[in-house]
Amino acid sequence: MTNRRHTMRRLMVKVAGTLALILTVISCTSSLNNAMREASASPVPDVEGLAQYLGDESQFFIGMADTQLGMYSYSLPMLLLRATYKDDQLEKDALLFESAIRHANNLRPAFIIVCGDLVNRVGHAGQIAEWNRIASLLNPSIPLHAVAGNSDVGNEPTAETLLAYRKVFGPDRYSFQEGGIHAIVLNSQLIDAPESVPEEAKKQLSWVRDELDRARAAGAEHIVVFQHQPLFLESPDEGDEYFNIERSARTTYLELF
Repeated sequence: MTNRRHTMRRLMVKVAGTLALILTVISCTSSLNNAMREASASPVPDVEGLAQYLGDESQFFIGMADTQLGMYSYSLPMLLLRATYKDDQLEKDALLFESAIRHANNLRPAFIIVCGDLVNRVGHAGQIAEWNRIASLLNPSIPLHAVAGNSDVGNEPTAETLLAYRKVFGPDRYSFQEGGIHAIVLNSQLIDAPESVPEEAKKQLSWVRDELDRARAAGAEHIVVFQHQPLFLESPDEGDEYFNIERSARTTYLELF
């Protein structure tokens, strides 16, 4: 009888755990679906007080990040149910990105910059094609700039992943001028994990030194650096963790800035 009670108790715990997991999935799915419905139906936001000025009070830009097409289908099934990951199910991710583009078309910013993790899986043709499709919905008068993230070139980029990114999205380090802003775009993975492509990391560091010198010599009103992974989260001398840049590399770039 004792063994039977223990067996029944273990079975009840397993059943309870499974039910809790199912309820969690239902709750998360419901919350995310509600959020997407709100995103698709929400009015254009009021940008007063939120605009990033470019030397003219009528001008502002929009910063986005982590459009990460394919992430929605990955997160819930993979993390909660451990189900098969179908990274070509992009409808829900696409809805959110399309909503952002629709708002941008109404707001008419000076430019848009998407700060990395454009797609969820490095080199995934379907995700890249969908990103380009949605990006093409942006009014052609609004420049769109892309930034490389770890989901685009890999946590530790290689020569192959960099080449593939550049063929599809263009350079992973570049600058542009818009109004009073001199913008510098960097590949943060070359700062944080350059082991497989040390020469690329050296080229970027040399390039950004020269670019900063040129911008300062030209009297740039604002020099703004865009990258995916932040140098630090709260303090320049904080410890290393997944979401920030390793301390020695962080210090090298902070001293430049």
